[in-house]
Amino acid sequence: LQKMGYKYIALGGMVSLKSSEIMQVLNVVSERRKPETRLHLFGVTRLDHVKRFREHGVISFDSTSPLRQAFKEDKDNYYGKDRTYTAIRVPQVDVNLKLKKKIMSGEVRQEEAFRLERECLDGLRKFDRRRFPRKDLVDLLIEYQSLFGSVKNYAQAYDETLKDRVWNECKCAVCQELGINIIIFRGAERNRRRGFHNVYVTYERLKKIRRQKAA
Repeated sequence: LQKMGYKYIALGGMVSLKSSEIMQVLNVVSERRKPETRLHLFGVTRLDHVKRFREHGVISFDSTSPLRQAFKEDKDNYYGKDRTYTAIRVPQVDVNLKLKKKIMSGEVRQEEAFRLERECLDGLRKFDRRRFPRKDLVDLLIEYQSLFGSVKNYAQAYDETLKDRVWNECKCAVCQELGINIIIFRGAERNRRRGFHNVYVTYERLKKIRRQKAA
């Protein structure tokens, strides 16, 4: 590619690699890379390694991870300042296929499911106004979760998310507008908005790294 005159080359196929393995690839590429050739990494967002990437001619990268983690990961759904948090699952009764099957089979009473769904949403809004105890809210959320037959216990993760009130700390437009709703795992639009928040946090972290480098 360099012989053909390309000076900006993208490297792919490294999404599944560990950071140390990516560095091994870059070490080998650097043996052939001309000083004026710049590199782009497909699907790689490793902010802890930006400085080392730069030393090998990497000037850009892209990734869908911040967006996808909002609704694809089991627990790391919301990017906080120093860590990730678990989004609080409040599935829609009339949309969730697993619950609909349980209702149709008579295993779960529909009115009970709707009641718990409504109480979870009301409890979250009241909690945001400091009018609902955190422990009671976690218990309510887990009770609703039990209707789906889930074997996963999110109690501790939910408690950490609610305790830190992470949505109040963020300055992005999405969190400022949605408040506690940004942390609720429910429906495609909500979940994608949380993904936009994650993209914002990633961008802010990258800016901070660049400022530190400049200093």
